[in-house]
Amino acid sequence: MAQTYDRDLPADERHRRRRRYRPALQEAMPRPTLIFRPTPDELRLHGDSGGHCEALSVLRRALEDSTLMAALRRVLTSAQAHALSDEEVLDRLARAVASGRMIIYSRPPPGRPVGVRYTAARDPDYRALLTGPFVGLVAHPWLGPRGVSVGVGKLLATPAAALSVRFTHRGGIRLATAAEIMAACATVGGAVAGQPPAAYRDLTDLDLAPAEAERLLSQDLEAAEDSCRSLFGGWARFPLPAQLALLDVIYQLGDGRALTMAEQPAGQREDGLYQFRRLREAVAREDWVAASRDCRRPDVSAARDSWTRDRFIEAAHLAPARPDPHRALRL
Repeated sequence: MAQTYDRDLPADERHRRRRRYRPALQEAMPRPTLIFRPTPDELRLHGDSGGHCEALSVLRRALEDSTLMAALRRVLTSAQAHALSDEEVLDRLARAVASGRMIIYSRPPPGRPVGVRYTAARDPDYRALLTGPFVGLVAHPWLGPRGVSVGVGKLLATPAAALSVRFTHRGGIRLATAAEIMAACATVGGAVAGQPPAAYRDLTDLDLAPAEAERLLSQDLEAAEDSCRSLFGGWARFPLPAQLALLDVIYQLGDGRALTMAEQPAGQREDGLYQFRRLREAVAREDWVAASRDCRRPDVSAARDSWTRDRFIEAAHLAPARPDPHRALRL
């Protein structure tokens, strides 16, 4: 049976199909907003806003507010708009909404603050992704891109960091001594870099102690979430998907820092999250669609990078960005 595409259908059938997927508009919907000059990002996020009758039922709440009605009248660019009745003005706006030239959406009320301090860091689905396809869990020391690592990418950059980790000898329960840990890290650190983690297993007989990998992962994720909280004042109200996306960026790259005036002429580059200036600006505005567009990391797998951008889009659906006042009206 041949497949029928929308472009092959009559205009009325295409219109009927489009209406099938429109979100329903309700007269009593909470906090509706009319965007009369929507951007491509807003059209991508919200899509069509329902039919003429539904839009008209929402717009009619302006009949009880003369200031809002005057503002809606100014939205019409027609020279005869001043001569139209209030009902005719609303009818024209509702037709613009039904045709997709304007958008009505309802911003959900803010959720209650979560009592747990580390919501994102303790998210079980995200932790499963880290220990699985994103990073993986390696019980023995191995040589990663930034140095000797263990567990879920835990970097042992200093002797103090290495000695803070509990190791046992493989096949037994005897804890490794400080000298044995330092010797194992030196052996692994002197090996040829760029090999898979399994290639370093036979260089030492040390493995992480039971439950040590989970402890180290919790420690690093909570430190990363603390960095997110200090960088973004609105962190507590960010939707959880946005928190997970930002947490993943900082967990992988670090928060970094801004360059000083002396460092800028020297040609040094910012590192960590600071190298993504447009991403930080989008997050500060809570513009999650723009954050998804500007979050592209070259040093991670395509699947992980796509997962992060998808979380920002999910956050945008949960908390749509507030449009500029010159493009929108609260009904």
